[in-house]
Formats: sequence, structure tokens, C-alpha cells
Amino acid sequence: MKSDNSIIRGIRDWKNPGNNFCVVKLHYSADPLKSGVEWLQSAKRGMSTNAWEREMEVNFSEGIGQGVFAKDFTQLHIAKLQYLPDRILHRGWDFGYRRPAVVLHRWT
Repeated sequence: MKSDNSIIRGIRDWKNPGNNFCVVKLHYSADPLKSGVEWLQSAKRGMSTNAWEREMEVNFSEGIGQGVFAKDFTQLHIAKLQYLPDRILHRGWDFGYRRPAVVLHRWT
């Protein structure tokens, strides 16, 4: 993953030409503890090849046209939220390539 504009192994940065946003691409190889055959086998356990490529190798062309959710995704992973003004609500946005997503998390 090392390239001409690498900060260190596993980390690249660049500016998007259209909007001049600074982008940082962080790969697991930037962490020296995430190396070796044992770590790799343990980390891949339970992940499909497509999921590994997308999530860990940052390869978004892997599995194009296939579903993103795992077969075991159910209503258990979705919850109705009630607004509680005295609690902290964390929000996260993933603007995605074609399918943006929002994640909400509330500390209980």
C-alpha cells in the first residue's frame, strides 16, 4: 500500500481535485501489531473474501453488484429511537459512493 504520497506505511493523503478536500486513507498495515500470518488468519475469520477486500484492504471495486449486508443481518440490528434530551446522541455520516448512510448511537 506504500506509494509516492505515503505519510508512513499504510497511510496516504491527497487533495480531491474537485472540492480540494483533504483525504486520508488509513490501511491496517499502518499498525505494526497488525502483521504476520497468525494475525491475518485471526482477522479474516468469519469474513467473506468480498467483505475483507472492502473493509480491510479498502478495495471498493470488490464485489460490485453484490449485496453489502451479511446474510445474518436482521431486524435485531435496527432499533427505534426515542429522543432523550438529557442523553448524548452520537451521529455518523458515510456519504458513500452511491448509497449514503447515517448511524445514530445513544449512550444509555
